Amino acid sequence: MHTNAQRKVEECKNLFLTFKENDKCKEKQKQWHLKFSENPAELSGFKYEAGNLIMGPTSSGAPNQFDIEKSAKELDRKIQAKMYTQPAMNQWGIFYGDRDGQIANQFKSTMKQCLDQVNYESEEPMMCPVKPGMKADAWIRELRDKLNDGVQMVVLILPGAKGKNSLYDDVKRFLLTEYPIPSQVVLAQTIQRGKNLRSIISKVLIQMNAKLGGIPWAVDNLPFMDKPTMICGLDVFHATNLGKKSVLALSASMNNSATTYWSTSVVQDDVGQEGSNNLCRGMTNACEAFKRTNGSYP
Repeated sequence: MHTNAQRKVEECKNLFLTFKENDKCKEKQKQWHLKFSENPAELSGFKYEAGNLIMGPTSSGAPNQFDIEKSAKELDRKIQAKMYTQPAMNQWGIFYGDRDGQIANQFKSTMKQCLDQVNYESEEPMMCPVKPGMKADAWIRELRDKLNDGVQMVVLILPGAKGKNSLYDDVKRFLLTEYPIPSQVVLAQTIQRGKNLRSIISKVLIQMNAKLGGIPWAVDNLPFMDKPTMICGLDVFHATNLGKKSVLALSASMNNSATTYWSTSVVQDDVGQEGSNNLCRGMTNACEAFKRTNGSYP
């Protein structure tokens, strides 16, 4: 992962040398009428500098930024610092299965260490056990009972292994449709293992901050950003359970560091014309949102 291009080329050349010299490989190539060139094709290219990653200021107020490429091997460690922006987390909760109280406390204490490390303004979370912990309706009942409009974020420590039960889908659907509050799911099994726990929970905190509207980091000297510029991304999701329908998702940047976004999603009844209509409408709305934020169109 952290090697240079020349070394990768040499590794590939060694592989093709093996193809050339190994008897079994030679036999297969003969059967399949394959022939490999020993040297890869060469072409000219231009390499842009990756730039600096900008975090939040240090405790002394000095800016904290570092070269992305030079720091590649220690990027994980360097991003465990105060983030670019961190909205205060004054009201949040940790929900966990009734058998996972010890795991929940372990998560809470490790999260406290991560919050302190990045100087994140936050209050103590409310701790909410769910009984029985394997029933989705029990989770939904507990969430309904404990949540109010002031709650900013919930962490769900779900029992079981990934993809082994429907708890994730049911609880996430409730929090996305009926009670839209940002949520972060962590598997109890992940915490129980205890392996690289501090690093894992540090990354969980980065996700929570982003979901709260914070900005984990920015990149300096982005091209084209000296004038009002909007970066857009779109994708189409085809779900078999929706029949012929598909979902168009569109996101568009709203600031000059491309760190805050407006987004929308549309369930399309059919392909073709319908898709282009939805994209036109989505782009129009994105441009209007950009104008409301910046005072002009991109």
